[in-house]
Parts: sequence; structure tokens; C-alpha cells
Amino acid sequence: MTIRLTSSNGLAYAVAIPFFGAAFLGFALAGDSSWPIVNWVALAAGILMAAGATYHVVRVQRFLRQFPPPGRLLAVRGHFMHLLAEGIQGKDATIVWIPGSHDAGTQLEHLHRAILPRTRSILFDRIGCGWSSAAATPRTIENEVAELFDLLEAAAESGPFVFVGHSLGGMLAVNFAARHPQKVAGLVLLDMGCTDINVYVDHLPGKKTIGAEPWLSLVAACGLLWHALPARHPELFAGSAENRRRLGFAAQPKTHAGWISAYRAITAQPLAYVRNPGALGDLPLIAVTPLQDSEADEKMLAPFVPTLSKFELKNLVELRFAAMRAVASLSTAGELRYAPPGATHALPVEVPEFVVGVVNEMLDRVSTKAEQA
Repeated sequence: MTIRLTSSNGLAYAVAIPFFGAAFLGFALAGDSSWPIVNWVALAAGILMAAGATYHVVRVQRFLRQFPPPGRLLAVRGHFMHLLAEGIQGKDATIVWIPGSHDAGTQLEHLHRAILPRTRSILFDRIGCGWSSAAATPRTIENEVAELFDLLEAAAESGPFVFVGHSLGGMLAVNFAARHPQKVAGLVLLDMGCTDINVYVDHLPGKKTIGAEPWLSLVAACGLLWHALPARHPELFAGSAENRRRLGFAAQPKTHAGWISAYRAITAQPLAYVRNPGALGDLPLIAVTPLQDSEADEKMLAPFVPTLSKFELKNLVELRFAAMRAVASLSTAGELRYAPPGATHALPVEVPEFVVGVVNEMLDRVSTKAEQA
């Protein structure tokens, strides 16, 4: 099954058709006097999936009417990518925000709004999320870097840029900087992901990766997530306009297919990612991570890796902190910065004022470096 199929809002229709075919073939072979129960089951499954798919398509259209894209949809490599650029670029660099996982750019809209009084700021949706097209190609780091470069070119955004990336978004920021150093003036990496940890954990029996279950695309295409997500997580998907917008993205199969493809690209091609100390030269870089609290981290990670012993879990936590030190070492001008006490991996939401302060510091550092040059 191609990534286009798993990303499509018509996925349920595509799966329902074989059920219809199997049912009617069974009826034809059985004759009028005997209709085996399996044929009825196949027919019922096909009808339910087709009905769910119709409901889902209607909900998607309603969502798009309620929440039209706030920015521009630009043609990039056979897809449409959404980009919102606001503010005036003066002496400071333009900020490009990249959320974690494979989330829509609006996940960091509160930070985007906070920095606008100072400089130009950009939110965008990677292919396979938000208002951008469903993905027709694997979400490898090479593809996503090339798409982001072409998107900025199509939008006539010339930079220089300071990239602020959270988690998986930090990995995209680093690899963009390595491949297009002339475009990037600085990096702020918020608890960036680590290829080594992903590769190690991916091979553990019983491991649980949030949102990376392939069946979620089919569940979404059948329209089930429109009700399941608000019922299970009302604090995230019910009530406010922001939550309803988040639901509109999370209920679409392309969102899950894009995240699955991006996650699998990390574990399948770990050496395609920048990893060597000094690989970014003397690029200004601040790597932000929560304070080291081994006991709290072990408690947080334990449900996702249930087969690990306490000793193994401790080693995994230490590997995580070693990874953040390695992130800071990617530049000879890199610095490791700890978030305020109590902050976790969700620090863009938990401590937004701190994050904006670090971004402002990076803008000052980039401006000073430019003046000295």
C-alpha cells in the first residue's frame, strides 16, 4: 500500500471495495438458497466502512469551511504546502518554527505571535500534516529538507533564518542547516529527538510509540476519530476553537500516515541525519532540555518500554541526556541550556515565556555576529 493511499481521505472507500466484491462473489457462488454468514459479514463491513468514509469526508469539508488556511498554499514538488509568514523583517533574522512529531505549524502559533513584535515569523505545515497535501513520497529527511527549501523559495522568503525546532522538528532544522548553511543564521533546538534512541527503542518488544500505529489511518478514514478523540481527551480536542482545529487535523488519515512515515525514516536511515560533533561549524546554536531528573524520567518512559528492567531504563534515560549534550556539540558555538524546573518534553507549551526569551537571545547573538562580520 502506497503512502498516498494511507494518507488519502478515501482510504476507507478503497478498503471497503474488496469487502463488497467478496460478498457479492460469495452470493453468486452460493446460489439463491444458501448465503453463507461470511458473505453477510463482508457486506456489512463494506457498508459500514463506506458509510464511515462518507461521514468523514463531510466532516473534513465542514472543518475546512470553519478553519480555512490562514496563510498561502504554495505548489512544491507536486504537492501544496501551507505557509503563514507575518511581521516585518528589520535588522533581525526571520524565525521559522518547526513543531515536534509531525504536527501542523499552528502547534507553535502562540510562540509565533509572541515574537512578531520584534521580527518576521513563519509557520508552515510539512507535507502530510495541517493544511498541506497528503504525502505521496516517504517522509525521509532528504525529502523534507528539499521541500522546506523549495517552500521558502516559492514564498520568496530569503532569510537569513533562525530555525526553532521542537523534538522531531529540531532534527529537520539541524539537517536543513547542514545542507543549506547559507540560509541559516542560528538554531534553537527544544529537546530535540535522537536517532540513536529511536533506533534502539524501535527494536524493543512491546514498545509503544504514540500515534505510530498503522491502523490509525484506516480508523481515521472511517470517521471514528471525530468522536473518539474528544471523548478520550476532551482537554485537547473539545471545547475551544483551538481544540476543534487540533481535532480537525488529528482526525485525518494523512496526519497519522505522515507521522508513521517520518518515524520509520528515522529508524530505517539513521545515518542520513547529521550526527558528528562540529558538523555545523560555528553556527550559533542553543540546545534546550529539561533539567536532568532520572527518577521522574524513568517513571515517564516506563509505560512506553514495559519490557525494560530498572537498570536498562536508567541507561535509556542517561542515553537521552547524553544525546542532548551531543546535540549541543554539533556546532563549535553550541550551548546546552536547561529549562526551568518542572518543564518536560512539552516545554514549548509549559514554559513559552522561557522559550521566547531564548529565541530573543539567539536573535541578539545572530545580530551581533552579523555586525562583527
